Amino acid sequence: KLCLLDNLGLQAANPHVQLGLSLALRLGVGGLLIAALCARLGCRLRTFLTGFWASSLLIAAMLTGLGPKLPLCEADILVQHERAGAVLRAWVPDGARVYWAAYDATLLLYGPEVEIAPQQLNLSYNRYLDGDPEMLRRWGYWNTTLDEAWLRTADVALLDRRTHTSEGWAERLRARGYRFRGWLPSLAPCQPLRGDVAVWLRGETGATEASWFGTFALLAERSESDAQPMP
Repeated sequence: KLCLLDNLGLQAANPHVQLGLSLALRLGVGGLLIAALCARLGCRLRTFLTGFWASSLLIAAMLTGLGPKLPLCEADILVQHERAGAVLRAWVPDGARVYWAAYDATLLLYGPEVEIAPQQLNLSYNRYLDGDPEMLRRWGYWNTTLDEAWLRTADVALLDRRTHTSEGWAERLRARGYRFRGWLPSLAPCQPLRGDVAVWLRGETGATEASWFGTFALLAERSESDAQPMP
């Protein structure tokens, strides 16, 4: 439940979530007690339950308006994507290998023709904590070993502001030969944590070895003793 709330952008400490859970529990317990009392006194249970659930739905609908509001972007989002894509094309050549750690993957539709590990487009939703890296890659998942291999062999790293401001990311990129190129025009000015994308370049873009995916076993630098049999 906590993971689901976090993926939806909610926190367990959100007062609106706590209020909703508390109210649902109280309504449920209260409804059972009143129903038991009503049955003991011989009143019409169907009439009571109809009124009870109608009142519950009305209260839930009213509480919906109390939750956090998503900002409404007044900027033309398509124009913002076109501007960001134009800058990205100026900074990144076709054929570059991209390490992706941003939210809005539609940016890639407006940028250069690049190579990217599709597993990264789902961010942490298809991440495994452990397992054979090659097997996970083939099935569309990833883990820390794959993440590190992609980062070490990419030409470009794209990170949204939420990831970019996370502790240790700048140091991690510099330690692997990346240099900060700059920020793209925001994809969604009203949501900077998701809409702002930072561009990091590594060495001479396009100078790394080819066959990124075909030679992953070498890129992951796994010893034969650690390798597991493939299915």
